[in-house]
Amino acid sequence: MSILILMRHGQSIWNLQNRFTGGIDVPLTRKGIKQAKKAGKELKKMGITIDQVYSSKLSRSIETARFITSNLDSSSKKNKIIKVSSLNERDYGDLSGKYKDELVKTHGEKKVLEWRRSFKVKPPKGESLQDVLKRVKPFLNNKILKLLKRGKNVLCVAHGNALRAFRIATGEYTEKNIFNIHIPPCVPVIYEYKNNGKKNILSVKDSKTNITSKFTYQIEELGLNPSIVYRNLSSKKLIEMAIARNEGVLTKTGAFSVTTGQYTGRSPEDRFVVDDKLTHKTVDWGKINKPFPPKKFDQILNKMKKYQKSKELFVFDGWA
Repeated sequence: MSILILMRHGQSIWNLQNRFTGGIDVPLTRKGIKQAKKAGKELKKMGITIDQVYSSKLSRSIETARFITSNLDSSSKKNKIIKVSSLNERDYGDLSGKYKDELVKTHGEKKVLEWRRSFKVKPPKGESLQDVLKRVKPFLNNKILKLLKRGKNVLCVAHGNALRAFRIATGEYTEKNIFNIHIPPCVPVIYEYKNNGKKNILSVKDSKTNITSKFTYQIEELGLNPSIVYRNLSSKKLIEMAIARNEGVLTKTGAFSVTTGQYTGRSPEDRFVVDDKLTHKTVDWGKINKPFPPKKFDQILNKMKKYQKSKELFVFDGWA
């Protein structure tokens, strides 16, 4: 069985600055480089070998592909990165280079979201997602599927909207339900390829790495930093240490959020992680050493959003 891996490039300078990038060639940040290297190491841990690597013609995608392959096994490292314009990011036209926050002020959040997410609406002098699909789909059918049929494992490193279009082309999504789909940087989307004699079948497979990486990215999107959970400390000391080590953030309302760990929660005997009785009553004490199902992460994320509006200490400690 062969596999197809789709990967969005690591954080770029304009991602960091919250600007529309599109077809403008912008390099990775140091964080983006770390994300790419980590992605390669994770794929290696999963025992994945790559036979063919494709990238867009933009440097942030090419750099990501290089850092990923350099951290894979020796045979995968030898692959030449083939650069194709079909995987280039959607052209944002007159929006390119502009700050998203400023456009929201001048055009409204609804219009900016429509430019970013809709299938048919084009930004001024730019491409729609439908336009991107028209160049991505032939590439999938004429290049990728032929390699998969020969038993080759393929890695495609590209951009958020190019990969959204790609995921429509695979049949995973449609133009109607792609609107809210966001592609996190350097999180692999893995498809298993089969041919039943009549048609090609690509079925998406969410790995544990994929689930936790997406969850971490969603946490960062809330303005929170993944952090270390310290045991046997009062809540006051926990906050002091995390702030001192730059491992957490205070929200605008004063809430403090810490996320990461190796367990799903603390047993009742382990409630000394915080010292106030109110927290003991309100915390969901999960079963120790039991992994979370994917839906549980969504529930936790929603709780985080609610906690941001309060002044509570939020500690999440779990694994997939």
